[in-house]
Amino acid sequence: RNFIEGDYKTIAKERKLLQNKRLDLDAAKTRLKKAKAAETKSSQLNSARPEGDNIMVNFSYMLNFLHVKWLKIWAEEVTKSEQELRITQSEFDRQAEITRLLLEGISSTHAHHLRCLNDFVEAQMTYYAQCYQYMLDLQKQLGSFPSNYLSNNNQTSGTPVPYALSNAIGPSAQASTGSLVITCPSNLNDLKES
Repeated sequence: RNFIEGDYKTIAKERKLLQNKRLDLDAAKTRLKKAKAAETKSSQLNSARPEGDNIMVNFSYMLNFLHVKWLKIWAEEVTKSEQELRITQSEFDRQAEITRLLLEGISSTHAHHLRCLNDFVEAQMTYYAQCYQYMLDLQKQLGSFPSNYLSNNNQTSGTPVPYALSNAIGPSAQASTGSLVITCPSNLNDLKES
């Protein structure tokens, strides 16, 4: 119970945090990958310079000017993404270490639980062995009654009931009009009132 209410809840919480840190790390890696891909694509566009002295050249120059601005923005985005990746990687590593330490400590708890289960099984085996022995003793005691008290047929004549059985049956059964017939199946001794 202490494990379930204490350690297990802590481990589950830390594991959930680890999963969230892993998702954050994956998102940061994806952002960095996209930023680097965009930076590469924009640098490829910037390397092709049109030649000539017409409107297209001027327009191309303006586009290149804007493109340089975008390159700076993407460079900042790449730097920012790299920094974010480093931070999320360190947070993930820290959380992974915490979770690993908690999970390493669980083996001693499992060993303790296993010992307790073994003790419980041993106690159950002892209990049922005692029950079996008591039933064997009872069967021997019931089998030790004289054979003239035991009958396999349903006789209507009154068969005397031994004192030990008459006390066990009680006065209400003795006062009834029928006679008590004791039958003995193969392993059990049944009492029948006819």
